[in-house]
Amino acid sequence: MKADNRADCCPKRLKPSAQNEPVADRILILGNSGSGKSTLALHLAGPDQAVLSLDAVTWNEDQTRRSLEATMADLTAFCTANPSWIIEGCYAEVVAALAPRADELIFLNPGVDVCLAHANARPWEPDKWATPAEQDAFLSQLRDWIASYPTRDDEFGLRAQRREYEYYPRQKREHYAPRTLD
Repeated sequence: MKADNRADCCPKRLKPSAQNEPVADRILILGNSGSGKSTLALHLAGPDQAVLSLDAVTWNEDQTRRSLEATMADLTAFCTANPSWIIEGCYAEVVAALAPRADELIFLNPGVDVCLAHANARPWEPDKWATPAEQDAFLSQLRDWIASYPTRDDEFGLRAQRREYEYYPRQKREHYAPRTLD
């Protein structure tokens, strides 16, 4: 599990909302693949705010899914070690388990077409793929995954994510474009 605190490479911090709400210390960002979660997390992060992608703690090295208990043990350690954090991902079940620790939930819901465009333009992610060619070979599968978002019945689908957003009891915002927090 590697926290990504990229304040030096992404110094621009988004402004508080129009209601002058402060940027929260513990933020969850939920949305479809390609919705802009990672980009938004890095833009929101303050200089001492750790950023973590749920992908880093939900999968084993052999690409099998870790149990919720194992994932939550790592997330508990991460949250304990980092009093200020942003955690982003598409895992509604994990976000539900983390919700009591968070000050704010941001639901990115820009639509499938935007997510597909982002996936097509995504630069190589060396933390996830050994080579750019390996990542490119996965693009077709990723596009199918993104396109199924509105109709999936699992924790990665719109219905499950919408439910977590609706049930979240504290500050929350839904954005239909990743950069509407400016």
